[in-house]
Amino acid sequence: MKEKSETVAAGTSKSTRASGDFRDVYARLRRDILSGEMKPGDILNTVHISQTFGVSRTPVREALRMLQTEGLVDAPYQYRMRVKAVSPSEVDGVYAIWILAQALAVGLTLNKTTDPELDELRTVVADMNKITPINARSKSAWEKLHLKYNALLKRHAGQEVMATIESCWQRSERARSMNMRDAPRSWMTSQAEHVAVLRAFERRSALDASRLVSEHLARVALETIHLMDPDYVPVAIPGALAMAAGGSGSVLGPAAAAS
Repeated sequence: MKEKSETVAAGTSKSTRASGDFRDVYARLRRDILSGEMKPGDILNTVHISQTFGVSRTPVREALRMLQTEGLVDAPYQYRMRVKAVSPSEVDGVYAIWILAQALAVGLTLNKTTDPELDELRTVVADMNKITPINARSKSAWEKLHLKYNALLKRHAGQEVMATIESCWQRSERARSMNMRDAPRSWMTSQAEHVAVLRAFERRSALDASRLVSEHLARVALETIHLMDPDYVPVAIPGALAMAAGGSGSVLGPAAAAS
């Protein structure tokens, strides 16, 4: 089997030197993978990467180890480290776990949300919906607001639940980037979904908020899976949606069930 060019996989910012810190090398490689500049199957040669960024091989190895932990690269037996492909089954499984954890997190958070915290959520949603993530000039600002929006939805969920969601967030980042890049109008649907979740918080309806967040995650995941493989039939995501919709009342307690 002919391997892909190592020069391509070494990174594309050839005129820019890294600081020498492995976190800088990691951030640059991660950016190129998530943006699609580095393709699945591209080889990550430590020598070429160190030459490209002007650093020793030690920070490169540490950066690659972090990327491997995230599932962005892998090293098949007797093969060099390479950019890992995202599979439909992986997106199906990761988003199924995310849906269940997020439904629980939103329900737990809503029941403890104070009026000032609700005002904060209103402000973030309003600011986020004023700008677009597909415009290069506003993308960074939108992403920061989107991160804050998601943090507010789970702020009272507890460390263990939040850690599960954070893991899913990281493992799904490439799929989300793919969705944003290849289905750019998807964010317009997301705007309406963000407002709907806010309205559920205003009504103090944990069941509605959990259902809406679950449906939003499922929509993004299913759109992405269809882009990857139109013939793939998701199994985990529909199951998670059914569990989140049918079991939320007992999981979130009497207050949620009565809302």
